[in-house]
Order: sequence, then C-alpha cells, then structure tokens
Amino acid sequence: MSMESVAVVAVPFPAQGHLNGMLHMSLLLASRGLAVHYAAPGPHVRQARARVHGWGDDALRRIEFHELDVPAYATPPPDPAAASPFPTHLMPMGEAFVAGAPAPVATLLARLSARHRRVVVLYDRLSSFAAPEAARIP
Repeated sequence: MSMESVAVVAVPFPAQGHLNGMLHMSLLLASRGLAVHYAAPGPHVRQARARVHGWGDDALRRIEFHELDVPAYATPPPDPAAASPFPTHLMPMGEAFVAGAPAPVATLLARLSARHRRVVVLYDRLSSFAAPEAARIP
C-alpha cells in the first residue's frame, strides 16, 4: 500500500493549544509524505495558518485546510472575576463547534474515503464526535 493511498484528517478543538498542537502533528506527518487534511472553523484555520513558522514549504503544501461551516455564536468578553479558572467566555464557541462540526466532518470524510484506500482521523478529547463519524467510513 503506497502512502498516497492514506489520507490523514486532523480535527482539533478550536482553542489555540489544541489547534497548534494538532497543526504541528499534521506538519510532522506531512513532512513524512502523507496527505494531511486539517479541518476547523474558518477563523481558526486562518489563525493556525498564520502561526506556522519555520516549516518547509513542502510540508505546508501537503496540508489541505478545510474550513468547517459551524453556526454563528455569541462571544462574550472574558470575566476576570469568574469563580472558575475555566475560560467560560469560550463555552458558546465550543458548544457551536460540537453541535455544528459533525455534519461537515462527515461530508469531508465521505469525500476522502472515496479517493483514498485508508482515512486516518486524528481528534482530541473535545472533538471526539469525529470518532463515530470515522467509524461510519467503510
């Protein structure tokens, strides 16, 4: 089986630590010759791409970025007086992502599975909805 028969799909949760870590993993895989598809909401794809420094053009060219269409959400300002250290102002974004991203991820996976013999899906705990979508691929 050649490497071209494998597509890797990265589905990070759209918060900076998740986006950056998954992007660096994607770049490492791309630098080994794998075709990598990085899927996140549009603004987060643009942020991730803007933060890539020090990687060769070859690896970057092997990554295809996909902007997931997720519903609009309110972005309240951070609350420095919040009782919890958890950034509660990010909760609407997280809820919109978890509600809206499964359908476009499923569409992307179906399209890639028609073109590649194997599709490997990378996701983190907060984007675990990608697991059942991946399990539907023949």
